[in-house]
This record gives sequence, structure tokens and C-alpha cells, in this order.
Amino acid sequence: MKKVSIVVPVYNSSSYLEAAVQSLVNQSYGNCEIILVNDGSTDDSLEIMKSFEERYDNIICATQSNQGAGAARNLGIALSTGEYVTFMDSDDEVTENFVKSYIEAIKPNEPYVVAGGYAISFNGKPLKEKRITKERLAIMKAPAVCFRMFNMAWLKKNNLNFGTYKIGEDLNFSGKAQLLYTDYSLTSRPEYHYFVRSGSLIGTADYSQFDLLSAVADLENFAKERDLFEQNKAQLEYMVITHVLMAGMKRAAEGKLLETALCVIPEFVEKTHQDWYKNPYIEEYADEEEKAYLMAVYNGDEAGMRKYAENHW
Repeated sequence: MKKVSIVVPVYNSSSYLEAAVQSLVNQSYGNCEIILVNDGSTDDSLEIMKSFEERYDNIICATQSNQGAGAARNLGIALSTGEYVTFMDSDDEVTENFVKSYIEAIKPNEPYVVAGGYAISFNGKPLKEKRITKERLAIMKAPAVCFRMFNMAWLKKNNLNFGTYKIGEDLNFSGKAQLLYTDYSLTSRPEYHYFVRSGSLIGTADYSQFDLLSAVADLENFAKERDLFEQNKAQLEYMVITHVLMAGMKRAAEGKLLETALCVIPEFVEKTHQDWYKNPYIEEYADEEEKAYLMAVYNGDEAGMRKYAENHW
């Protein structure tokens, strides 16, 4: 029976942590280790973690100064002893068959990466289920590492680890994995429950949200260094459109940084993707509101860009 490590970075999650960890303890698959990494929490998250560690032999707790989720995941990977590793955020939950569904997907061909779907709830209200397809993976529509399981030996062979970006560390990591290995196996059901809560987005003028630009630039440089850029150019470009031009602008508005974003984000995109508006995936995947916004960007229509950005999520 393959051993699976589940890494959970924890920062001030005491309100949700017990339910999150309990969902991992309840896994129907019998060979899991759960690695909880305290990222300098100032609430009682560490005490909750330790109480689980005392009760369950397969739970390991570690702690570090506050360095962000990427650094916490790197520490969790270093401590992992499983053949495969996956991740969960400390305010989310999974079904009892979360790990089992991944293991069942790897049986035919021993893939290096398995991807699964997820269910979204906003403030406790179920919204929708998202299923992953090969094409959605290629254009990074759902880059969160929590919806993926990785072969540990393959990660180490390719020296894949998380950057210290406050925003974009998932996109950077999953994007590199996708460039190196496209033959993902897919799970049949969304077993991960992703919670979006009021106040969970950046709501202050924190310029670290522009780390996203560094994360994307590093990913594209990674592709160029390995001669993988040209063959993946359209997919990478749509990733930039989705996560920088669209989501990045809305996140900046939420963080009271729209004025800066209106100057920085379009310039960043156009510097590396001058013809982004011709991207073939726009017609297929962008909705009408997004298309109107992209036309505003193309025309330099600041009012149209502002209208879209200020409609927070």
C-alpha cells in the first residue's frame, strides 16, 4: 500500500483547523501521514495541532517563524516520508475518500502527478463543483496544489519547490510541474472542499500581492530555460491573462491598490505578450464580463477596466 503524505501549512487558523484536520484523520485510505506546519501563528493553532499529534500516531507537527505558505510547504515536503505528497489548506476540508480517489487514479500507469476536482463554498453556501480536464490543466485554470498529488521521487529529481511569494506560489509550482509532465491522471470525483470566506481576500494595501508578477515571470523563464516556452506559449499566455490581467486586477482593487495595478499590470502583460488579445482560449473560456473587460484593456479604456476590477469577485 503506497504511503501518502498530506502537508498542511497553518497560520492563525484556529477557527477552522480542528474540522480541517479531522477530515484528514477520517480518510478511508489506510496509509497516510499528516504533516502540520505551523507558520508562526499567533492564535492557538499550535495548541490545536499538538492536541492532534498527541492523539494520532500518523500526525507530525513542525513549526517555523512566519515565512508564508510556500516555505511551510517546503518544510512539510522535507519531512515527508510518503511515496506521494498532496496538500490541504488549513481552513478547507476533504471528503473521506480524498486520498483514496487519488490512489485509485494512479493504478494504471504510475503517473507522476494526479489531479482532482473540487467543490467551492462561499461563506458556507455551496456554489459549484469543478471538474478538471486535461485542457483546463494545460491553461492552469485551477493551479492550486491542493487539487494535485505528486510523486515524491519525481519532485526531488526535478528539484521542484515553492517560492516565497505571498501570492502566486501555487501557480508557479503547479505551472512548472505541468510544463515538465503533461500526462496527468485524473480523479473521477471532486473530493476537496474549498471554502471562500468573507475577509479571506487581501483587504489592505499590501504590495506583496504584486509578488504574483514575479511568480509568473519566474515560471515563464523556467519554460524558456528548458526550451518549453514556444510549444506552450498559448497556454502560458492565457494563464497570464487569467491570473494576472483578470484576477490580479480584481485582487488589487480588493486591496485598495487599483491605481497602482492600472499602471503596472497591463504594462507587465504587454511587455511579454504583445498580442495577448489574439489568444485562442479567450473565446472558449472567458465569459461575457471578462471579454468586455479584456476589450477595455485592449482599448486603454480605464473606466471599463475599473468597472470590472471594482466588482470584487
